[in-house]
Parts: sequence; C-alpha cells; structure tokens
Amino acid sequence: MKSALKWMMTPLIGILAVSATTAQFSFGVRSGITWTNVHKTDALNSLTPDFHSVESFQIGAVAEYKITDHFAIQPELNFQKQGFALDEGLDAPLFGMDLPVGVKSETRFSYLSMPVLAKYEFGNDKLRFHVMAGPAVSYATAGKIDTKAKVLVDINLGSTDINLDNLNDFNRWEASAIAGAGVSYDAGFGKLFADFRYQHGFTEVYNIPVVDEKVTNRGFGLSAGIMIPL
Repeated sequence: MKSALKWMMTPLIGILAVSATTAQFSFGVRSGITWTNVHKTDALNSLTPDFHSVESFQIGAVAEYKITDHFAIQPELNFQKQGFALDEGLDAPLFGMDLPVGVKSETRFSYLSMPVLAKYEFGNDKLRFHVMAGPAVSYATAGKIDTKAKVLVDINLGSTDINLDNLNDFNRWEASAIAGAGVSYDAGFGKLFADFRYQHGFTEVYNIPVVDEKVTNRGFGLSAGIMIPL
C-alpha cells in the first residue's frame, strides 16, 4: 500500500509545482448521497441471504488544476460511508456480532478517500459538461451495524460499533477506481457543479462468514458542490 500511496502522491506533487506558475487553480467543496453494496459471487448468492445497497452520504474538499481549456486534474479528499444491507441474519457472527435469522442489518464503514481524477470538459463559457476517471486510495476509520427485528413491522434493535482493530480479516486500506460524468455552471462568483459517479473496489476488504469468502466494495454516488477560482 505504501507503493500505491507513493504512486498517487508523485503526480500530485508535479501538479502542485505546475499550478504555482499558472492561474488555473480552483478549490471547493462537494457533498451528496451514495448507494453502496458488496460484489456478490455465485457462492455468496447461493449460500447467504440477499445483499442490498445501503444509502449514505459523502462530503469532501476538491481542487481543480486546469491544464488546458478542456483538460484538468481533480484531486479530492472525501469522507464517505460504504457498506451493505442484509434482509436476514446469517445465523453466524458478522464482524464480531451475532446476527440470528429474522434480524435485518445495515453495515456501514466510514472511509477517508483520496481520488485523483482526470477530467475532460466541453461546452460554452457558462454551461459545461465533463467526464472523469481515475484511481482512489481509501482508509477505513470506523464501522457500525444497525439492526432491526422482522416481526409484523420492523423494530429497531439499535446500533453497534465495530472495533476494526479486533478484526483480523478486515483490510482498512482499499484501492479503487472511479468513473463519472457531470455538469457545471459558471455563476460568476464561482462554478456550481453536479456529478454522478461509479466507484469500483479492487481490494478484498473483509470476509463474509458461512462461505468464508472475501468481498469487494461497489457503489454509486450523486453529488453537488461549488469551486472558487484562486
């Protein structure tokens, strides 16, 4: 993972050096909602209950280094949540917590994520569209399981914090790729933007009991924000 971070930081340092001599630099914030799940193999689908996406949020800081009128590099630092939902318990411990049959659960992990996206823009001076793609490195800082009992109605059973330090089969570091598209509008004081993204995890982050199989994260996100030229 150190080599991955070095690979991510090297182009960032170069970009910072270039941006110091130009005026094509903007800084801003973004926030939005996410829908995340785990990649389900055939074995996982056949031996465990259905996995579903969970809705959560993301918020972060974003910078834009404009190289040409159409091309820019966009590094970000985001706080986001990723996880999955189960309609039924596994009748086996999940992240150190027993989930008996008849219990619904939603598991979410909090991540600090650093994407570096290449962005191509087109349009006029006011309204522009863009596509973007690039790698991301993320680190899990916390986790939580929300449980509900399935009776005539769902009854909240409460939330349980997950101690990541005690999970031997949990990988806090995650490498992923992001691709998306969006639109921006020059409001005079700054640029308003919105985008839709897909994030594809490559790291096997944790183990699902019963099948003893590690899974990777998947997710979609819809966000909006503002960037101010400096």
